[in-house]
Amino acid sequence: MKDEKLNIDNVKPKPDDAGLEAGRRALRDAKSALSLTGVREQESAVSDGRRIKRRSSQMSESDQREWDELVRRQIKDFRLMDDIFMSACLDGNTRATQLIIRIILNDSTLEVVSVKTQEEFTNIKGRGLRLDVVAVDADGKYYNIEIQNANDGAGKERARYHISLLDSDNSNKGEKNVSLPETYVIFITEQDVLGEGLPIYHIERTIKETGNDFDDGTHIIYVNGSIRDETALGKLMQDFHEKESANMNYKELADTVGRFKNEGEQTMQGTQLLRDYVDKHKDEWYDSGYDSGYDSGVNERQRQIVVGLLSNGASEELICRSTGLDISEVVAIKNEMQVM
Repeated sequence: MKDEKLNIDNVKPKPDDAGLEAGRRALRDAKSALSLTGVREQESAVSDGRRIKRRSSQMSESDQREWDELVRRQIKDFRLMDDIFMSACLDGNTRATQLIIRIILNDSTLEVVSVKTQEEFTNIKGRGLRLDVVAVDADGKYYNIEIQNANDGAGKERARYHISLLDSDNSNKGEKNVSLPETYVIFITEQDVLGEGLPIYHIERTIKETGNDFDDGTHIIYVNGSIRDETALGKLMQDFHEKESANMNYKELADTVGRFKNEGEQTMQGTQLLRDYVDKHKDEWYDSGYDSGYDSGVNERQRQIVVGLLSNGASEELICRSTGLDISEVVAIKNEMQVM
């Protein structure tokens, strides 16, 4: 590649086995590059991403063993309310995804035929976003399931944007008679984002003058994860917040979570299935060069990762060597924890 003609869209660093944390860091830098103006700034951001991968790949054997142990403990703390873990658990898993959608829609006949996670969708202007889970049922209906731990990530505009991405993906350029599938965008939120004290909210378009449904095939649903009662939906939310598969209500979810947390004790101390998921998607994470417009969500996720590692006893130096974060960033997060 010639430096004087560097094009950020063509920069595709070859990923190594440094792991999820370096992948996330490289992804953030790639996104930041697109928000800058000028080739020089873009070159600098790409260089930073490569430097981070080199740093993480040069971990000593001692650091690597300590890191693997921390990853193992981190996975033990994962819940389905952690979007990367839910994405790993539901990738290609029609059985578990079908259970979730059936309970949320109160439809025991619904049949899910395909599930993809962390897939990129782009609009007509080329801006893209990775959606946590996209499922399709036997009738061709689409379901986008999103986990949101921060209220500002589940706003009304965000839901509208997700629907537009799915519509754009299902329409063909120049097509006169557009036929779009019925689409559901489902936000499962940690708190009651809409603030009305309900366990679930269904948002539908209506004709204001008559009150009749407009019925354009788009549906937005918010599930309030803070209500965990003994209803079917409440038990589902109990499972989404549960760390131990043995304590889960639904076998479909317990089996899935148990595989990721308990299987393969002799291969990476139970992390192999999650590492397989990372290996499958790391090319995309390293190579992504789109601007989602929601960088704050990525930053918050990194902060949560560092908090988990610090809570599990990782030193500031190890976190820096393993993730590529600056020591000042790690110390700032540690100070926040002490104030809380």
